[in-house]
Amino acid sequence: ADRRREQRESGSSRVDVNIVNEQLKNFKEKSEEEHRDRFHQRQKEKFERLDEMHKEISDKIDAHHEGRTLMNDEELEKHHRRKEALEKKRRHLEDETSDNYVERMKRHDRKFREKLERKKARYEDILRKRGEEF
Repeated sequence: ADRRREQRESGSSRVDVNIVNEQLKNFKEKSEEEHRDRFHQRQKEKFERLDEMHKEISDKIDAHHEGRTLMNDEELEKHHRRKEALEKKRRHLEDETSDNYVERMKRHDRKFREKLERKKARYEDILRKRGEEF
């Protein structure tokens, strides 16, 4: 409440509307190609991480079965569940398409732009009520 009062008194809404105007001016929705490139790069990174985690867990389970390390039943079950979860995650990633990702990112960009526009309108309304120019 004190911070808001200080902002009202200091005229920071004018500064805020300028910041939002700058954000709107600099905001550029990405093209489908940019989103697709990003999707494929992310998929590659995700598969690499999944492979790494899967190998680590498989090595732990193999070490137990070969007698190199000992795990109690609870730990072994935990590793098996984790391995199954990683396999499920891999199947999910394989099913995901770039089309779904592109649509999701377009929706995200649109919502972000709309959020900035609402914010700008709110600050302009505050300034209008004060009788200030923006």
